[in-house]
Amino acid sequence: MGNFFFFVIALLVLAVVTFLIVNKVRKKREFSYIAQRCSKYVRGTVKQIQYSDRNTFVPVFTVVDEGSVYELPYYRNTAENEFVVGRDYDLFIDNEELMVAMTDSDRRRSDDNTDLYLLLFIAVFTVASILMVILQTRNPELSKDLGIIICGGAFYGVAEIFDRQRKANKEMTSYITEATVVDYSISHDEDGSNIYFPVYEYYYGGVKYTATSNTAQKNREEYRRGQTVQISLDPNNPNNSTMLALAKRETNILKIFKMLGFILIVIGLALMGMTIMD
Repeated sequence: MGNFFFFVIALLVLAVVTFLIVNKVRKKREFSYIAQRCSKYVRGTVKQIQYSDRNTFVPVFTVVDEGSVYELPYYRNTAENEFVVGRDYDLFIDNEELMVAMTDSDRRRSDDNTDLYLLLFIAVFTVASILMVILQTRNPELSKDLGIIICGGAFYGVAEIFDRQRKANKEMTSYITEATVVDYSISHDEDGSNIYFPVYEYYYGGVKYTATSNTAQKNREEYRRGQTVQISLDPNNPNNSTMLALAKRETNILKIFKMLGFILIVIGLALMGMTIMD
């Protein structure tokens, strides 16, 4: 009865994940169609930012194309400060009907399949974990070997997903400039010790931006207030920026997690082969 219960759970997980994947694939195809049509390069100025009580923001651009003036909305809802009224942006517009505009960074998002990999990872991890539980009563040794493989797969899979996100973000944040560390965002480790995330300010297009690094510094003195650091940012969305030194450290950590995961998978497969042979 217990095995049947776990089997039903596995089927439900697979059904839900399959539905989500199919839905995301459909949306990606729709978006790719829009991105393909938005192929005419223009320079546009944010005339206004329309917003509703649901805290959604849609910039409207004034675009001059072949002597005619158009007011085109952005193709998606944006963050509150993602676009600045009165500022010029590089845009790609629908060259057939002139109904929508998007930046090149958003056009490139169609190549990012991180969300699909995440769903596949969840499905495989869940089904493998249920299989491990079922095997505990029938073949405990095989269950332990599978547990090692699952643990290694978890290390490798999570690191791979974060690495794909990092690479996609690196492609968009191509403009390198300087920023000034102005403060720290303090979090706490499990043992109660402080973790410091640098807060930095920078200017782009005459507008000042403030951002907090996603990666912690080693200690409070590594990056001091007033220190100048190099960052990369997305010219189409200057709020999206990365401290280059900390981003490189994050890459090294992901490599370690991938290697650890790979080693555990190999060990688990070797042990599983020995168990089956016995």
